[in-house]
Amino acid sequence: MLPERFKEILLLTIFGTAGSILTGYVVFGRFVFVVKSPFFQFMSGGLLASVLFALFFVQREKDALFSGVIIFLFTYLISGGHFFLTQLLYFLGIAIAIYIFARWVFSEFSKLKFLRPLILISLFAVSFFLVQLILTLIYYSEKMPILPFKTVPIGALMGLGVAIGFEVADWVRPKLEKFVSE
Repeated sequence: MLPERFKEILLLTIFGTAGSILTGYVVFGRFVFVVKSPFFQFMSGGLLASVLFALFFVQREKDALFSGVIIFLFTYLISGGHFFLTQLLYFLGIAIAIYIFARWVFSEFSKLKFLRPLILISLFAVSFFLVQLILTLIYYSEKMPILPFKTVPIGALMGLGVAIGFEVADWVRPKLEKFVSE
């Protein structure tokens, strides 16, 4: 029998990642599977968000930090080792959004489950906007001022996918426990 925490981590990671990938696939098609595509972040960011949320949810902050670093390094290396600062800032933005969601939103809004995805969508959208704003200030060119607004929909879609995955995992958990105990 698997320990309860491990089952929780596995369930949240699988459904959160799948939600992000499916959302990206519905909107952007097969490009979510192309490592060099900007839409690959639905896979890498979805995995990061899901693993971090699962570990924060079961109160394993040190494991979350270690896992986040490993996922970042892995995705950075498989993407060709380009744009280190950009990828780092996006990963940090996702990590902060997930930490806020795990610590102050998910359990606090357990009775208002319809609000949780909206809050996570907002956290991701704001995170992506702020990261791109920082990158715009660092790497300024004439085309850059519009970019912060172009990344918000991607962040919102990724947040939507991950949030749906978390809600499905939350819905499946009691049914799975009941099925296993019978």
